[in-house]
Amino acid sequence: MIIAGCRLPVSCCLFPDAPQLLLAGGTPAPLHSGAVAVDGRPGYERPGSLEEALALLARLGEHAVPLAGGTDVALRLRHGLVGTEHTLIDLGGIGLGGLEERGDALVLGAAVRIADLRSSPRVARRAPLLCEATAEFGSPQIRGRATLAGNLGNASPVADLAPALVALGARITLASKDGTRELAVEDLPSGPGKTARRVDELITEVTVPFQRGPGAYERLVYRRQLAIAVGSVAVHTEVREGKVSWARVAAGAVGPRVLLCPRTAAAIVGLPVGEGAPARLAAAVQALATETSPISDPRASRAYRAGALGEALRTAVGRGRDGRGGRGQS
Repeated sequence: MIIAGCRLPVSCCLFPDAPQLLLAGGTPAPLHSGAVAVDGRPGYERPGSLEEALALLARLGEHAVPLAGGTDVALRLRHGLVGTEHTLIDLGGIGLGGLEERGDALVLGAAVRIADLRSSPRVARRAPLLCEATAEFGSPQIRGRATLAGNLGNASPVADLAPALVALGARITLASKDGTRELAVEDLPSGPGKTARRVDELITEVTVPFQRGPGAYERLVYRRQLAIAVGSVAVHTEVREGKVSWARVAAGAVGPRVLLCPRTAAAIVGLPVGEGAPARLAAAVQALATETSPISDPRASRAYRAGALGEALRTAVGRGRDGRGGRGQS
């Protein structure tokens, strides 16, 4: 199997039993556990417990590269962004793949696969907005390897799951040798590719409050799968007495990180269910324009992103408040 956009075979970067990398000529070469990196290859460690993993992070500091699904790390390896000074910390054996209900929230292990989220009846029932977002995520092969923490920890403004998780009010637990702390999902990234995670910390779980009411996720792409979004919006609402009584909105790919949009959400509150409200929707679209900062790049112009995102918001609000969200749950 080849990871999309990269000639590095999955078996050469995910280390299920015998870790390997490709040498320059394309020949698989083993990584040596605990060894100093040689021949352009990083070191490799496979801790047997969370405590052991945290000790390695504390000792190695900025030279440690946590590895779970490996779909992003594989690309970094291929492009030389992980080198001899780094050590890969394989997290496959420390039990971070859980998915359970705890009180009024889902608690998702950091290493849970996107495919497991996609197929979980519990996620479909308790957080259908998240389930919908997983349907837009990569290909079945990528969903089978990629992990929740990997998608968030990469701190990409186009991360597919982040808008839905922000709209749901999800929180991340970070652990180190000194204890744990929590961050809202929207507060983890500090910029493209940068996060508030300290080098001695590991994402261990994501807590997702049960969805309060209708929601919808819209992702702007030129094709349905295996395409990077040029914009995305997630809308989460609560409906009482035929009107939206509460809302939370998040947008992706239109700023340096996934954005929580409180003014847009405030403009949605009060919208009637099942009826058109063009003036109120126009106010929400205008608010969204003030809370986002799209750019022009080879995939889309700033003007296209801004206009299309407004239409995506209209669609998401319409599907969400009228109970037509959750396209991706089949």
